[in-house]
Parts: sequence; structure tokens; C-alpha cells
Amino acid sequence: MSKKFKSVIVILLLTAFCLGLAGCQAITENSENEAPASEASSTASDAANEAESTDGTGAEAESVDGGGVITVTDYAGREVVIEKYAERIVDLTYLDGVRILVELGAQDTLVGMSNMDHDIFDTESGMSTSFLIVPKVAPELKDITNVGDYKEPNAQLVMSLEPDVVFMQKDMGELADTLQKQINIPVVCIGGDGSLDFELYRLAGQIVGKEERAEELIAFAQEKIRMVTDTTDNIPENEKPRVFFWVRPMIGDPRTSGDYAPLQLAGALNVAADTVVKPHESYKITLEQIAAWNPEIIFKHTFRIKTDVEGQEEGDGWRTIESILNDPVLQGVQAIEESKVYPTKAFMRGWDPATGVTEVLYLAKILHPDKFSDLDVEAEGNKILEKFYGLDGLYTEMTDSLDLYSWE
Repeated sequence: MSKKFKSVIVILLLTAFCLGLAGCQAITENSENEAPASEASSTASDAANEAESTDGTGAEAESVDGGGVITVTDYAGREVVIEKYAERIVDLTYLDGVRILVELGAQDTLVGMSNMDHDIFDTESGMSTSFLIVPKVAPELKDITNVGDYKEPNAQLVMSLEPDVVFMQKDMGELADTLQKQINIPVVCIGGDGSLDFELYRLAGQIVGKEERAEELIAFAQEKIRMVTDTTDNIPENEKPRVFFWVRPMIGDPRTSGDYAPLQLAGALNVAADTVVKPHESYKITLEQIAAWNPEIIFKHTFRIKTDVEGQEEGDGWRTIESILNDPVLQGVQAIEESKVYPTKAFMRGWDPATGVTEVLYLAKILHPDKFSDLDVEAEGNKILEKFYGLDGLYTEMTDSLDLYSWE
């Protein structure tokens, strides 16, 4: 073999070797920039599953054992991230937080409560007479740590209880932000918008892992309301009685609300409906305005505390039905002339959808006795409150405590 021929072979071999190295490098670079087909398919599948896990209510679904992260939008419109189902909760609401946890069967998560919550367990003050359900169902909560004022809690004490979540009143978003930064614990503003706001159950249910119980209660409540609305929805507007709802009837300027759902559902025309200042809130009016509206029926918000004054049955300074019937400014009003002034529980310390449902049935039978002659309000009321609170006879006890209207 000639030297020239050997040189050609060496050149060819070197060229082939270099080409091989270039090909290997290209393969390596491609493998770093692209996932294999099987891995790419798996990634797409995971993304789809993650999207399907969102329940559409503003909270991500999580595993039953609390392994996921929950993101909720609270009643102040704040987005709050919670690391797991809450097992320890401090409540800083009027009562809504405590009440909803009891109804969901999650009262054992409470490790701290505000002074407002504790008031209802104070038998000396008599507050438990009007707010009897929670103390009756969960008396052990009276021993829960009092963390102070619901607006200005003892932050150090709250932190020492190591809660997973703090509940704060729904209209205190700025204060919730401040407290959350101070204690580095999620703070959720919670509280119903009206007496039949069932979203309250969904929000709390997502936080404590009681979603199924929440949906069960909502479905049950809606079924009971349909016992009334299947009839009242078919009553012509001109056949519905004109009603005035006297909110917190203390001596002085009367108050009312033009947006009280149980009245509308029960088949009433709220005479104040056209003067709504803010939904679900009350505002002051005059006795002369009530007279001008000339309602056919008046429902008086009822509140009762224990008192040592003989004959005084209601809170100090509150109007009685007798005083309303005898008010000189209201003489000539149809409801006064026909003595159609009735007590009603309405709302107390926030909103309780459970008693709100019983209110729909109660009001409907007073408003339309002929259409609901077969409705046993007491029996149905006991069933409703037993479903929510797990104890029979609560409606009867509430009726007796507040001296609500009863049918023989």
C-alpha cells in the first residue's frame, strides 16, 4: 500500500469520527430541551387533572387527609391561602363562626373565641335566653379560651393557641389583613349576607373539610323552603299582605329593613322594599312613615334577656307588642286596628340560616293561614333545627323563650 493511499484512509477515518461526535452532541442537546413523548403526555394529563380538581367555588379541592392547599375567597373579597384542613380555629366574629362550626359538626376545632362569642354562655347576664341554641347544643364551648375583643384581640394569646385559621367578622377586611400580617396565620372574614345565605356553609365546609355535610344541609334547607314557596310563588302580588318589619324595636326612632328574604319567600310585600339603603341592613325611619305605609301586618323583632323587674320580659328599652298597639302615632294603621302585630325571632348576632329556614315557615302560616292550615310549624321547626344542630326540641324551646306566636 502506498503512503499516499494510507494518508487518504486516515483522513476518511478522522472525518467519520468527527461526524459521529457532532451527531452525538446534537442528540444530547435535543434531549435537554425536549421531554420524551411519554413524559410530555404525562405532564399534559397532570395539568388536566389539576384543572378538574378545582370545584369552581373559589377553593381548590384537596385530599381527605388534608394534604392539599386550600385557596378561598372570603366574605370581604380577600383571597386567603390555607395549607390544610383547619384543625384549630380562633373565632373573632359576633357568633357566626362558632355557630356555623357547631352546625357542621366541627366545634372541636375551636381553640379560642372572642368576648362576643362568650357572652351567650353567660347565664348571669341572661344572654343565653335569646341565644339559647349554641349553649344548649355545645355547652363545653364556654370553657374555650377568651382571646378578647373581636375588633382588638390579644394577638399574642391568639398566636399561643397555634390556630390554623382565624375567623374574623365579614366587614373587617382591613383589620383581617393587619392581623394576618401581625401573626402570620391565615385570617378569613366570614359571616352570612342575610338570614338565608347558604354559601356560608360552603366556605366553612371547605376550610374544615366538611364539604359533604355543607351540601347536605343546603339541600335539606332548600327542600324545606320549597314547602312554602311552592305555594307562595303562585300567589298574585295584589293578594300578598303589606308588611312592616320592625327591626330592633327600641324606644326612639324605629328601624326597618327593606330586604328580609324570609318575608318575601313567605308571601309578603315588604312596605319598605323600595327604600333599601343597603341590602341586609337596617336603617332608621319615623313612626309617621310607618303610619303612611299603613301596613296590614307588623312583625316585631324579638329579643329577650332575664330581668328582675316584674312584668318586664324584654331587653331594657325595647318596645313590647302592647306598647306598639297603644302608640298614639300609629292609631288608624290597619295592623294596629286589627291587632296584627306579631313577634318574630329574625336575626341575632349575625345570621343563622337554620333559624332563617324556620322563620320562612313561621311567617308563611301567619301571613296565609288558609293556605298553610296543615303546616305544623313547631314540628317542622324542631326537625329543621335537629338536622342542623343534632338535638330535638330546640324550636319548641326557642318559641317558649322568645314567646313567639304559637298555634293551638
